Amino acid sequence: MITPENRHPDHDLLAKYLAGETTMSESETVESWLAESEENMAEFDRLSAIWNGTSETTPPFNSAAAWKKVEPKDESETPVVQLGTAKSSSRYWIAAAAMLAGVIILFGAYRSIMTGNDVEMLVAETQDEPLELLLSDGSVVYLNANSKLEYPEKFLEDGRNVTLSGEAFFEVERDTTTQFQIKADGSLVTVLGTSFNVKTGKELVEVTVETGRVALESAKKPDQRIELIAGEKGVYQKAQQQVAPSISMDADHLFWKNRKLNFNETSLAEVVADLNENYGTELSLSSPEMNGCKVSATFEDQDVDEVLEVLISTFDLKLDTIENRLVLSGSGCDNR
Repeated sequence: MITPENRHPDHDLLAKYLAGETTMSESETVESWLAESEENMAEFDRLSAIWNGTSETTPPFNSAAAWKKVEPKDESETPVVQLGTAKSSSRYWIAAAAMLAGVIILFGAYRSIMTGNDVEMLVAETQDEPLELLLSDGSVVYLNANSKLEYPEKFLEDGRNVTLSGEAFFEVERDTTTQFQIKADGSLVTVLGTSFNVKTGKELVEVTVETGRVALESAKKPDQRIELIAGEKGVYQKAQQQVAPSISMDADHLFWKNRKLNFNETSLAEVVADLNENYGTELSLSSPEMNGCKVSATFEDQDVDEVLEVLISTFDLKLDTIENRLVLSGSGCDNR
């Protein structure tokens, strides 16, 4: 259809056109709009590039604003795209949702040598927004921003296998007959049914278990294998191709998913480091004496300004800008 503002076809229709599933009348509507101006053609080329997976050539897209148009009732909710149950004939609505959510969905097919079955492969690649995916077995994947997940449209009997680059939280549907396995930068994460977070980095792959039991191993060194239970974390060292349990547990490792920070007698320096990592700020303390201030608080779904207001009020601090950095200053907390 044509929207009232500037006679613009909605994204559903454009994606349907790209999929070759429009009626003659709908095709004429799109082609008439394309012929109106070079700007219309340029926009269509951008959407066509997203459809075809060539995101490198597309200009930045304001995904948050776009998704707000689709889901105005609650812009804090993670967009949900139920890709696991999608049929080829209705792909256009998936792509339309993906365009609006700032997510690239790539489609392809390969033939399984083991079974001789055609398996449709999907790739979900996020840009600046996280994405919630529902897989064909009922498992749910929360894909963090700037991450990519490759998985089959429908899992086969020989396994539930996916490939991750970036970070994702998995809630795996339990199936005692078929294991769920994630390939992540040279490591393998294997489960039957549990919830856990996987994060790939330059040097490490980190696995943090929320519930159940998870096996972490090297893809090339089967003897490098550990099992983790709820509350435990393991790391895979890429250069050495080795796995090991980690004694360092970041209580806020799921901030990107639940927008929640927990502090319990945490030094102000650690709080500032957490804010910098999770909000992308450049905060610092004016003096080491301020590290004597301890923070016990929980912040949930609050922006960094609100968190800073609480800290400034609690410890009588000042916030100044020095050489393009935000600096917290105060007398310290030795006597508090």
